Amino acid sequence: MASKKKYRVLTPNPRMYVALNELHGLWSDENKIIETDDKNIYDYLLNFSGFQDVSKL
Repeated sequence: MASKKKYRVLTPNPRMYVALNELHGLWSDENKIIETDDKNIYDYLLNFSGFQDVSKL
């Protein structure tokens, strides 16, 4: 079984919260990274100013 691709996004600040809807959201870790395996969430996060793709690092 192939593992899902992990997308990694660098946020401007550590421990940053991004609301996905009224009930759910994601926190960045102490290294300013949010990890997700959902391509739609990944694309959504990259729309914010200061958010960068670091999936290949």
